[in-house]
Amino acid sequence: MEDLIENLYSRHSLDKIFALKEIQKLVEKNQISSVPNPTKLFKALEICLDLSMSTDIQKHALNIVNSIINDFGPDLEIHFNQLIPKFLSLLHYQENKEDAFLALKSYINLSYNIEYVIGILIKEELQSGSWSIRKEALRNLVVLMDLETDIWSNPNLIAKIIEAVVRLYEDPFQDVSDEALSTSKELLEKITCLEKALKRLSPYIRKSFEKHIGNIPGIPKNNPNLVFGFIPKDLMSKFSIDENWRVKVSAVEELESLVSSISISDDILHHFSDFLVFLSQLLKESNFKVVISALSIVEMLCKKSIICTKEHIDVIVPLCIEKLGDNKIAIRQMASKIMACLLEKVRSFDVFPHLIKDLHNRNWHIREEVVTVIILAMLRMVNYDYLQLIPYLTKLLDDDKTKVRHVSTESLAVLSSICGEQAVIRALEPIIDNMALKSLIERFRYPVLPHLEENAVVFPRIVPSSAPIISSPYITSSPFPNPQDTKDFKIYNNIMNTEEISPLLPPMETSEKVAINDSKKRNSRNSQSSLFSMKIESRPGFLKPPTIPVNMNTRAAGMQFSNNQSKYKTKESQNLMNFLAPTESPTKKSNKSFQDPPVLSTQTDESEQQVYLSEHELEPLADPGNAISICMNTADDWAAQFDTINLLRRLTKHHGEVLGASGMLHHLIIQATNWAYSLRSSLCKNSLILFGEMCEKIPMFIETELKTIVSCLMRKSSDSNSFISDQATDSLISMAKYCNVSKALSAVINFASTSKATLVKSRASLCFQKIFERSKENVSKIKELDRAIQLLATYIYDASSSVRAAAKDALQALGSELDRLLMRCLSEEDYRKAKEQLEKKRGRTPRRILRSAEPGYLQESRTPSQTRSFRVRNSPARDKGNSATPEPSHIEKYAKFGSSRIIR
Repeated sequence: MEDLIENLYSRHSLDKIFALKEIQKLVEKNQISSVPNPTKLFKALEICLDLSMSTDIQKHALNIVNSIINDFGPDLEIHFNQLIPKFLSLLHYQENKEDAFLALKSYINLSYNIEYVIGILIKEELQSGSWSIRKEALRNLVVLMDLETDIWSNPNLIAKIIEAVVRLYEDPFQDVSDEALSTSKELLEKITCLEKALKRLSPYIRKSFEKHIGNIPGIPKNNPNLVFGFIPKDLMSKFSIDENWRVKVSAVEELESLVSSISISDDILHHFSDFLVFLSQLLKESNFKVVISALSIVEMLCKKSIICTKEHIDVIVPLCIEKLGDNKIAIRQMASKIMACLLEKVRSFDVFPHLIKDLHNRNWHIREEVVTVIILAMLRMVNYDYLQLIPYLTKLLDDDKTKVRHVSTESLAVLSSICGEQAVIRALEPIIDNMALKSLIERFRYPVLPHLEENAVVFPRIVPSSAPIISSPYITSSPFPNPQDTKDFKIYNNIMNTEEISPLLPPMETSEKVAINDSKKRNSRNSQSSLFSMKIESRPGFLKPPTIPVNMNTRAAGMQFSNNQSKYKTKESQNLMNFLAPTESPTKKSNKSFQDPPVLSTQTDESEQQVYLSEHELEPLADPGNAISICMNTADDWAAQFDTINLLRRLTKHHGEVLGASGMLHHLIIQATNWAYSLRSSLCKNSLILFGEMCEKIPMFIETELKTIVSCLMRKSSDSNSFISDQATDSLISMAKYCNVSKALSAVINFASTSKATLVKSRASLCFQKIFERSKENVSKIKELDRAIQLLATYIYDASSSVRAAAKDALQALGSELDRLLMRCLSEEDYRKAKEQLEKKRGRTPRRILRSAEPGYLQESRTPSQTRSFRVRNSPARDKGNSATPEPSHIEKYAKFGSSRIIR
């Protein structure tokens, strides 16, 4: 059998046909159970079923499949799932269509997994590049659905099928669009849960379905007393009053509260396009309150995923980009939030054409903000081909405004970290000269990059604010001194080990804090001069969100205030933490564990108590697809969010592949991250537990989300509440143990390299230690290992003893490779200092003043020459009165102590 399977991999068709016939004979003799490696057999059958093979090879392979499909029992899906795409592709050809359909029918009847078959059909057949395959797939869709009658009552799957078919209404080939229309009508006759399925459709799909099919159940009829299906006529009449702005402000505020209460299934879906046109008129108003309320309405619609089609985006995005250059900071901030939300909720290739267009806007503030939005998209790993943006970003390197040049340089640096330095350099070489390219390469190799802090892009400071502003990367000479002499480049020199930093680096004079010019010094933002003071640091693209309250009980925080003020702040901070932390019942305090429900109030209402589920309490789900849909539509109530996290934990443990293949994992992780920052500590902890289990159960699906997860866990690991920090630390350890080594190391480095918090440094060192211990002899092959060692080399000099100890533990985890890796990554001087620091003993010798309290210390440490009796007996005054020669016994008694007087 093994030899026959090997022949299936042969290049000669005759050898394959002979092997298939012999295997068929063994199958007829019931000897197929003796196959030692069925996985290898099915891999060979998958090759034989490929469309590039001859029809004879395909036919013999199908005969074998149909003969053995009934013999696998519970292992059926494990072996046959890889063959489903091949069966579906063979349905388009008459020669083997019947055998392929028979194999699919047997698979569906035995596994009851028609959802998987339909999912492959939608993903690979209905979205194929060949119009004939799309047309044939539509014909096969209803035939396959008839094989399982229960599918017609599954609203989640029916919604996916309707959406896939409706998207083919606008197919460029008329045959495909006609076939899609006839398939829709055939589906309507058999679907038994149409109303529930329609509620799960997006507004665009639902409207298109109604347009081509006609009026269908579930679509509300027009109400003559309502405008846009949900706004009362009396309220709309207030917007027509142009003279009284107060009436219009009250009307738009009332509209804002009305929109907040509308769900996706309401009438707004049917009239949404017209409502967006009305909103665009409000955004063009001159009144500040009207505009800010209109932007708030747009943000709510984005969060509810109502704005989802290209038609909607073409209306909203240009107006939001225009508001990025407004002279009111609140409007700019709200527009930035909307752009961030759109990048998360809608397709990126619908948004980026508008961003590219406004990279050359006449308003330089808009140019700056648009580049910052692009950086935000890259940091959030939004799916897009960013390399095609390089020609547009490169033009901004020679912009008239310093801030625009700076953010464009930072965007290229972020792009090099995502797409690879060599790919970016190849795209830049034909565009810019060698001098400018050299400067950009030096920026690419600087380890610190912009990062996200609560939806705001924070830029690193790599040039001191006292340095002059560079006008362009094309300058061939520098008017200011060598940056090696400044403090800001000290770490950079240690890391890069270069003799000189080129002064040709494009302008990067900025900081992590947002600099807002004093309103008393200017009338408006647009009238601001381009000549900035050297002390003012440039403003990042997004305003920094409110700072997290500092724990005033720490010594460092207390030194910033006077005694009275410090006492007041400490009490206030303590009261806040006592309010937020879950309280314990006195009767359960003695035997309470982390699995027990936190009692959030003194009330006995059981609905307000939420339970942390242990791992053995996480049970499998009957319908994972429906559970994912429930998770996507979680209410704002924290208890519902807590239950959603428990549902996600069950999906992670038992249905990881379904969750990873659903396409919703990115949205769910962003949602869980927001809950992890909640002030409700129990909700926060449950989110952290979820992240740890995801890292352990489905590490392959969350590789692209590691930066988001690690950033959240690192922040929470330094939380002042040990209830939160301990769980975050445990989840970080799970991440280091189970996730991809290179991706995990890179995510930790990117966050830790810009943080100054002591606990963050300690947790980062702990992660490095676990990763090194996990890699063992392959540790030298890890990507970005050099950056990790360089970072640890700075930690061993840290002022905090805990950071130094953790960094030493991490370096010692390198084992026998330590010396070689230190020599490879550090300069000679840094290597010598690091070795000295590592060889130092931990801890300190007890101080003399403490040892003096030990019993017998004085008798051991004080010699007779230091005692008062000895000094009196040997004083000169005493010798003058008694000049007799001392007795020999006296000499022997004191000579052993080295007394100079006795020796003489």
